[in-house]
Amino acid sequence: MSLLFKEKHFGAEKWTVDVPVTGFASLMPFFSFQRHAIEAEEQLLAKIPRVAEIQDFIRGMMVGLRLSNEVCLLSLIFIERLLKKGGVQLLTINWRPIVYTGVLVAAKYWEEY
Repeated sequence: MSLLFKEKHFGAEKWTVDVPVTGFASLMPFFSFQRHAIEAEEQLLAKIPRVAEIQDFIRGMMVGLRLSNEVCLLSLIFIERLLKKGGVQLLTINWRPIVYTGVLVAAKYWEEY
């Protein structure tokens, strides 16, 4: 159940575009773009986060989205319920998507009610 929230599944794919510089393709490069997916490194996802890193992540979302303290508290309640009732474990590969989802659900809930 915990691997459903694996960070690798939620990351946006990054692409590089190779533009040819010779031949007919150099005149009309939009016909010959090649895309190569850039894979996320497993070593970065498996690194154990420090407390300061988690605090900076939450603070960045709260400041960037201009959310109130109540939203932060609600998100922690939602995360705790997910961990206790949902049987999800907080791992190094899933803590960011879980925290991000908790903050978004709390913000939506707080704004509507």
